[in-house]
Amino acid sequence: MYNTVLLKLSGEAIAEKGFPFSIDTLDYLAKQIKALVKKGVKVGIVVGGGNMCRGRQFKTLGIKQERADYIGMCATVMNAQMLGAALTKNKVDNVVFTTFPVNKVLNYDPKKANSYLKKGYVCVFGGGTGKPFFSTDTACALRATDIKADAILFAKNGTNGVYDSDPNKNPNAKRYETLSYNDIIKNKLEVIDLAAAKILKKNNIEGFVFDMAEKDAIKKSVNHKVTGTVIK
Repeated sequence: MYNTVLLKLSGEAIAEKGFPFSIDTLDYLAKQIKALVKKGVKVGIVVGGGNMCRGRQFKTLGIKQERADYIGMCATVMNAQMLGAALTKNKVDNVVFTTFPVNKVLNYDPKKANSYLKKGYVCVFGGGTGKPFFSTDTACALRATDIKADAILFAKNGTNGVYDSDPNKNPNAKRYETLSYNDIIKNKLEVIDLAAAKILKKNNIEGFVFDMAEKDAIKKSVNHKVTGTVIK
């Protein structure tokens, strides 16, 4: 079982049709995270911002990437705050960090984050890397390195692992049980971005890709009791 994990959630994971947040989903996620904490697992979380804004929207509006990235990072801070509120509602001690100054939100500091983790708090990281031109995957890799995580749990929507081809288009697509970062880097597989793969390889941090739609998937993911792909 993993002892310290960085959970990656997409923004879409906390949304519902026509609205950026699903209160029921946030509550469900908080309950699963609470179960991990009760097991003694130290938990950090990075959440994306796709429930509020996507790259294709920025292109349609003619917004340049640098500004678009800052808008996206602001969205992740809102999502981090919402997830933190759901954890608080479920009586889970937590602290929200942001990589750029936001009033009444802690500025990110690795020492503070590790101090809170040791006390049993869940640390929710918003703001991506704090700089444009980097993906949420890279932010996850950096935060996982900072907190000395054993693994990043990649909670996907509708994808229960990594396949050799698109399973939605190819009924004969095969799911990898295990995969190496070298495979991702060499073959440029679109699992996580290459910069993140190189950071995780260098720091010997595993990845586990699974479908969060499976019942209690997040709770089960720390000991691979949910279908998925391990990346080593």
